[in-house]
Amino acid sequence: QKSLDILKKLGLEDTLDYATLFRNLGYLEKTLSNYDLAKGYYQKSLAIYEKLGLKKTDKYLKILIILGDLDYELSKYQSASNYYNQADKLSKELGLTETNKYAILLSNLGLVYQLLSKYDIARDYYQKSLDILKKLGLEDTLDYATLFRNLGYLEKTLSNYDLAKGYYQKSL
Repeated sequence: QKSLDILKKLGLEDTLDYATLFRNLGYLEKTLSNYDLAKGYYQKSLAIYEKLGLKKTDKYLKILIILGDLDYELSKYQSASNYYNQADKLSKELGLTETNKYAILLSNLGLVYQLLSKYDIARDYYQKSLDILKKLGLEDTLDYATLFRNLGYLEKTLSNYDLAKGYYQKSL
């Protein structure tokens, strides 16, 4: 807080240093499971990036994903999907779609859509995530297994028990 006060007195509120301090405070509050406080700090950091014209950067992308994660933790699934969709769009613009991080983003989108009962959309995102992980040779990872577990749960929710069983077995 002292650093924020000093930068404010110096008139340096709209700087990357100020945005970084907000990100660091957000990280700290997230670590302490103070998700509402963390969200406020990350939103302030995001606003500075926007004011500085830095919306098409990796750090801006990371903040969008973190805000989606925080809303997921707060059970604000529609808001989480909004942040994740913005991150999806930016990932495509930045050419960052062939990465494990992008596959996880798509998996998170699948999860929030599943929680919003938009099962077909969820299934599509899970499949896209699986395809990326497979293309990257990451079939023997926890992320890959988790996607099959999520697909199993989705199909169980829809009373497709045979499909669910198959996905659960693939997750082992």
